[in-house]
Amino acid sequence: MRRIIEAADRLVAARRAVGVALAFVEDGAVVGEQAVGRADRDIALTPRHVFQAASLAKLATAWLVLGLAERGRLELDAPLERYLTRWRLPASGFDHSGVTVRRVLSHTAGLSLPDYPGFEPGRKLPALEASLSGDTNGGGDLRVIEPPGARFRYSGGGFALLQLLVEERSGEPFAARAAGRLFRPLGMTRSSFDPGSPLADEAASGHDARGAALPFYRYDGAAAAGLMATAGDLARFAAAHMAGPNREPAGRGIVSPAAIEAMLTPQARTERADGLWPEYGLGAEIERGANGRTLAGHHGTNRGWRALLAMDLAARRAVVLLANCDAAGPALEALLADWRG
Repeated sequence: MRRIIEAADRLVAARRAVGVALAFVEDGAVVGEQAVGRADRDIALTPRHVFQAASLAKLATAWLVLGLAERGRLELDAPLERYLTRWRLPASGFDHSGVTVRRVLSHTAGLSLPDYPGFEPGRKLPALEASLSGDTNGGGDLRVIEPPGARFRYSGGGFALLQLLVEERSGEPFAARAAGRLFRPLGMTRSSFDPGSPLADEAASGHDARGAALPFYRYDGAAAAGLMATAGDLARFAAAHMAGPNREPAGRGIVSPAAIEAMLTPQARTERADGLWPEYGLGAEIERGANGRTLAGHHGTNRGWRALLAMDLAARRAVVLLANCDAAGPALEALLADWRG
């Protein structure tokens, strides 16, 4: 752990990142949190600083969807539109019954809208239905553009559709459902999907590749890209994917160990699109290492932010790496390689 923190310090000194927050899990428990570099021009980064976790949101969204499935509120292999009343996919030449919950979770439903660019501070976020129909500040709309089940096609918009699914099947706003059914039970007190959360005022600043501060963009597709959290909170979340030090089960009673296993079972090959690991499960990237160890987790990219969560479940260890700079992706990959050993 100390070696990796020192490596992060060197990367910041070499201007390969503005700031890096790190957190570590060993034997199923969080064992350390650290921060190096700057939160902003004159403010040192601390472990309490909140980051945009970007697509790490997809891991949390998968927990919420799988929790509803285990409570009998939905079926993973049912057409997702069976459960919707507030919005429908626009007509296409493809069979929408193949757009199942499982395929949306695994990016194999043939859906458009890979990424969300975010909205500038002060702009009112659109309603979720309007966002799905294209009010995304340039990201496009959500539609079926190829046969469901044909192949892996990354769709952040698909996770916004899952956000709507969670709201319809739970009867709660998505951010409230996540807070009550995931964050509070896991002790994630500095995490939120609510774009209006006071945590946004306690966040570090994102920076472009040259180190210039960027606005704190907000995301209408919260389930795809709108998670705010500290590295320590995300480490608590990572630890919940594995058995705890006092025999706590994987899933911590929020979802079952079987749900975690299903989530981390490969569903598709990614062809390493956009730097993803080679396989994808249900909301999770998966990489089988040459040393026989399998990693699961996710990368995250929002404007001004980079994130990486990696779990070695067999060894009951994990690492969370967050950076507030567009240029920091290679730095986080180098730190991950050091952690893997």
